[in-house]
Amino acid sequence: MVMGNNKPARCRRRTSRLTRRTEPGEACRGRAGGPNIRFRASSVQNLIANGILERPLTHSKQTTGTSSNREKFRIQSISKHASEMNFNGEAKKRLIATVPNLEFRLTPSKHWRSLLSNCNKIGTFVVKLSGRLRIFRYSQRFSSLSSPSLDIAKKGLRRHPHHHLILLVAIASGNSSYDYIVVGAGSAGCVLAARLTENPQARVLLLEAGGPDSAKEVQIPAAFSRLFKTSVDWNCSTEEEPHLNGRRLYWPRGKMLGGSSSMNAMIYMRGNHLDYDHWKNLGNDGWGFRDVLPYFKKSENQERGASEYHGSGGPLNVSDLRYVNTLTRAFLGAAEEIGIRANPDFNAATQEGAGLNQVTQKNGRRHSAADAYLRPALGRSNLHVVTRANATRVLLQRSRATGVAYLRDGVACEARAASEVILAAGTIHSAQLLLISGIGPADELKCAGIRPLHDLPGVGKNLQDHPMVSVGYLCKQPVSLATAETLPNFLRYLLLKRGPLVSNVAEAGIFWRTRDGLQVPDMQLLFGPAYYRNHGLEKSKQHAFGFGPTLITPESRGSVTLRSAGPFEAPAIRANYLSHDSEMRTMIQGVRLSRELAHTKAFEPFRGEELHPGVCATTDEQIAAFLRAEIQTLYHPVGTCKMGSDPLAVVDARLRIHGIEGLRVVDASIMPRVTAGNTNAPTIMIAEKAADMIREEA
Repeated sequence: MVMGNNKPARCRRRTSRLTRRTEPGEACRGRAGGPNIRFRASSVQNLIANGILERPLTHSKQTTGTSSNREKFRIQSISKHASEMNFNGEAKKRLIATVPNLEFRLTPSKHWRSLLSNCNKIGTFVVKLSGRLRIFRYSQRFSSLSSPSLDIAKKGLRRHPHHHLILLVAIASGNSSYDYIVVGAGSAGCVLAARLTENPQARVLLLEAGGPDSAKEVQIPAAFSRLFKTSVDWNCSTEEEPHLNGRRLYWPRGKMLGGSSSMNAMIYMRGNHLDYDHWKNLGNDGWGFRDVLPYFKKSENQERGASEYHGSGGPLNVSDLRYVNTLTRAFLGAAEEIGIRANPDFNAATQEGAGLNQVTQKNGRRHSAADAYLRPALGRSNLHVVTRANATRVLLQRSRATGVAYLRDGVACEARAASEVILAAGTIHSAQLLLISGIGPADELKCAGIRPLHDLPGVGKNLQDHPMVSVGYLCKQPVSLATAETLPNFLRYLLLKRGPLVSNVAEAGIFWRTRDGLQVPDMQLLFGPAYYRNHGLEKSKQHAFGFGPTLITPESRGSVTLRSAGPFEAPAIRANYLSHDSEMRTMIQGVRLSRELAHTKAFEPFRGEELHPGVCATTDEQIAAFLRAEIQTLYHPVGTCKMGSDPLAVVDARLRIHGIEGLRVVDASIMPRVTAGNTNAPTIMIAEKAADMIREEA
């Protein structure tokens, strides 16, 4: 293959014949299928100038039309003999620079016929034979490739067996059309992609801003905190929190397939029954606990078996812990010692009590939404997943959503939705995408330099989260997770999927009412047999254990707002933690409960020095000062696109945006009030229910 441009004049003559326009009535589609592809001559000219192409794509007669009818093309895949890597690194870099969105797939030459027969994309074959590139265009599948072209390919491979075949499939990178576009491949997005494509006639595009969930730390349960502040983390932070000494709090959010379900602590927790009855009482018919329980059960493969409250055979695996630390057993004994009853299942008839957490793991590995829902659906021809695709706005025509604009590898793309656009980008980014699309509080949009298209005051409001603090102790015996990352433990995990690396760290917990008269617990106290401070980013080689008192019924409300009209500038997050005096009182009671547990007989063999807050913090005022200095998020932001019918509601009970057709939000942002517990299982339930509603309306 010629990698330079020794004949620029010749190249210029050829590129004059490289533009193809669609005939009247033709459409340009993506993976879902379509009759033809349109090209922009400049893209092909760049390929030729860089020595990538040597022959024109077509010699067909030019048709009249405007330049707006032309589309850039991108190279979707390359099939190449794995043992003949003469397509060197420098050439690969030049090709990527020339054609954004390039993806490499290496396939031995002997499999090229099978590859083509399974390809339903429309485009152009570029076959390297005898050191030259031959360009073939096809209309539908490999079987429809013209026989002369097929014969040439066969003869060329027979005559020159040392030459391998390079396949380039050119497809349109703009104006692709689908039935549904789902923005965000997190917990909700994976569910939607899988459920909607169960109908083979429904064409679905799933856009994910991050990349694959291939980091080894994703699958090893105890390693989740190692993903924080890496390339798979949005690495969000709040504005200066006025009630927390002006601190900016770090908020990790998953930026990969599976979203935060690929980097959370895997606790399977539905919340309290009354959480959902409260949603229903706010005017959201169909969202009471008895209404949503079937969707929890539908999503679940409960390893304990099916029951009144649990399902079996669903996509998401829910298991008991395969490893329980000695300190965790002491925690359960301590709870019993101070009169807190045991609860073997926080997700059954009652939530209150102490017990081990169940986790979304399968055979000792994390079982994220990507594992449970997306991967089994990837083989469907009606599902197209695009990673590293940053949505920049929802496309609107009058009062209807018609598609999504996004940026991928520096190339601006648009995809059209015949039925619906569904935002599943999470509490922060779903709200942000609506705002930069001109949907939100009109006055705020104008201040950010955005023309308001639909005045919807509640977008970005009603932000809620669970604040947590760590109460830690040194451990007198070497039994904590401090020595989890040893060679024997790695081997135990790799071979048996057992041992401390299977731990989710937050192995057990207590749901507790801090005062009389409460209908539901307002405190979730987590326990971990490890030193866990500042999200696990502060490391210690000392053996330790810790309690995590968490306020699960917050009254504080915050917001997500724009800093500017730029879609890639992080929004301003204001959680407004502890803005109500009652919240501080609840957290103080949580610290005192932690200390009471630590000073039981069950912990006597293990309890060492109190690390934080420290023995000097004894009064309410001193504990409050500790809380203002140390409180962090428990990673459960919700509510910025809340469901309801009041003036600040963003979606209705069917999750449709008020006043905009063809646009829904399906993720944790629709919760009118945060659930009393971890939020991943409720988010998956929301998506399961939404998928049914979408199909009912199709």
